Amino acid sequence: MTKNVVTGGVDTVIGWWRRRKQAKDMEALPALFDLCRDAALQLDEAGHITYANPAMATLLEVASSDDLLQRALRDFCIPTTLQQLIRPGTGAGYGEMRTANGRPRFVSYSLTPCTLQPGHQMLLVRDETAAMTGQQTLIANEKRFRLLTEQAKDIISEHTLEGRIEYISPACREVLGYQPTELVGKMPHDLVHADDLDLVLQALKDLTRYAEGVTLQCRVLRYDGHYIWTEIYGKLIADAPRDGGVFVLVIRDITNRRMAEESLRESERLRSLFDLARDEFFLVDNSGRIVDVNQHACEHMGTNRGWLIGHQFDQLISAPDIDLTPFGLEDIYRRACRGEQVMLDVIRINHAGESLQAEALFSAIRHEGRNLLLVSLRDVSQRKRMEAEFRESVSALRLLHMRLFGIIEGTNDLIAALDRECRLIAYNTAFKQAFEYNYGLPVALGTNLLVSLVDQPEAMARTFTNWHRALTGDVFADTQVWKCVEKGDEYYEVNYCPIRDEVGEVCGAAYIGRNVTQRKVAEDSLKRALEQLEAARRETEKANLQLRQANTELLRQANQDGMTGIANRRYFDDYLAHEWRRAARLQESMAMIFADVDFFKNYNDHYGHQAGDECLRKIANALQDQLHRPGDLLARYGGEEFVILLPNTTLAGGIFIAEGMLKAVSTLKIPHAASSAADHVTLSLGVAATVPSEATAEGFLMYGADQALYSAKKSGRNRVFGSPI
Repeated sequence: MTKNVVTGGVDTVIGWWRRRKQAKDMEALPALFDLCRDAALQLDEAGHITYANPAMATLLEVASSDDLLQRALRDFCIPTTLQQLIRPGTGAGYGEMRTANGRPRFVSYSLTPCTLQPGHQMLLVRDETAAMTGQQTLIANEKRFRLLTEQAKDIISEHTLEGRIEYISPACREVLGYQPTELVGKMPHDLVHADDLDLVLQALKDLTRYAEGVTLQCRVLRYDGHYIWTEIYGKLIADAPRDGGVFVLVIRDITNRRMAEESLRESERLRSLFDLARDEFFLVDNSGRIVDVNQHACEHMGTNRGWLIGHQFDQLISAPDIDLTPFGLEDIYRRACRGEQVMLDVIRINHAGESLQAEALFSAIRHEGRNLLLVSLRDVSQRKRMEAEFRESVSALRLLHMRLFGIIEGTNDLIAALDRECRLIAYNTAFKQAFEYNYGLPVALGTNLLVSLVDQPEAMARTFTNWHRALTGDVFADTQVWKCVEKGDEYYEVNYCPIRDEVGEVCGAAYIGRNVTQRKVAEDSLKRALEQLEAARRETEKANLQLRQANTELLRQANQDGMTGIANRRYFDDYLAHEWRRAARLQESMAMIFADVDFFKNYNDHYGHQAGDECLRKIANALQDQLHRPGDLLARYGGEEFVILLPNTTLAGGIFIAEGMLKAVSTLKIPHAASSAADHVTLSLGVAATVPSEATAEGFLMYGADQALYSAKKSGRNRVFGSPI
């Protein structure tokens, strides 16, 4: 209860006090109010303080609550608050109190009669000074910011989270031409240019993720139908009264700034192109003086821009039989104005006096009201040198071609080359003879192989497939059969590969065919020999399989009882010897059961031997169903006697299995009128168990099981008898 008073407010304290109004011990109340966080007073009929808790002393700035006793409430309340408190029926309200030091405090109070002390009242007070001061500050700031918004030249707007305009400042009249009331309720797609709409919608989404706000530039529609460029800064006001907050945008017209920036960028771009051009540029006026050059010209001339500007153009550039003085340049200017391309081979002299061959292109331009010639110089000395080297290379290639042609003509391989349209661009005599003999078509440079084979669909399809693979860059081999005039069919191993140009692009494909007839004949002979060997191997495997099956059947017949299908005595003896040695090595217990059909001779005499054989088969199946482990073995020991070997089994386990076998045979209900043990076929079972050792033989366990069987018969048959060894 004390915890609720401490953590609760005024309502919690009064509620608790009312529930305790029947309490007789009034001495406990001051202790509980001392723990209350809200200030509490008890007043008598005259309005004097008879009790004050520590929170009240702190609120009124006195040293302790004892300093407030017997003082009047009017000492700490302004007249308005005091009148509210003494008014009949006063319950709760807001007012102002003064501390002992004269400082004002805005408070909320609750006045309740004390029923256990007639005439007394309990006053609970909460300090609201901070909240009231903050609210007044907020109102003042809101008025100040509203005034700034109304006077701002930039547009300030407030939007919902969906983008709908809730408020827009009067600046929209100057910037966009709209009245504020015309834009309230508008969405972004009503004002933003269609090309910028996705950018604006994405920015509205980003505002919910970035607390620092988002800035973007977009085009906004004016009242007159034109678009202006604006720069928008947006921020999410998450603590706004509306759920989820609002967006506040500041919109500024930057159309003039954008135009100035575009103009500046265009000027800078042209200057950059002029300076960064790989050619040398000279601007020459009508008097033949250089008025501007680019950086590349300065570097090639070996000097700076200041030295070149003002020089006469014909002092640095000369041309054979061409006048580059002001008179000659004037003629060149007129030719360029008529649209004629004026290009001359000139000699350029740099700052060090070195001359260099160049190619000059003259263009007529007008700049800042003057007629100028733009001269573009390109160094062609390297090109001239490369042209000479190219001519030498062509001669070398022609010689190389002749040598290669001699090589491909001297081989028996079939060699040919095609371009991308499957036209022959090279071939040797061997290819020409083979092709013409096989297809009856003439071969010449430029022959399209696909068109030549149009009347032979199969050959055309194969040729198209192979050449297409090679022309797509694939390297592969294929085997083809060509008819020979004297030798008949011959096999050729054909290699296809692409031919690439100087930049690595496939420009054709090569065909190289080598005669592999002898190898093919040898491979075919080897393949036939391998097939014969494989057939002989399969026949041998088949004979071996039949032999293994015969041996398995002989072994089964040697180890299985022919009538019942279970193990015979011979297999049982071998299995017992093996398991006996294993159990002796592991020191595991082993159990054995001897089972004998009661009065079976009488059964044969009464029902006949065929019925007796069927009876033994049913009993064998019933006994086998009681064995669930792979190591357990049931065998026919002789006549009507069965033996069961149970490895890793104690005497108790053997008896349990024997009792199950006894019950299983009885459940068969095979009639036995000649039995004195029951009216149906029954068993007598003897069980023995031991732990084999090296000193004992397996016959020791058989003797114990046989003696147990004898005891079962002697005791009246149709039962199980167990004997430990």
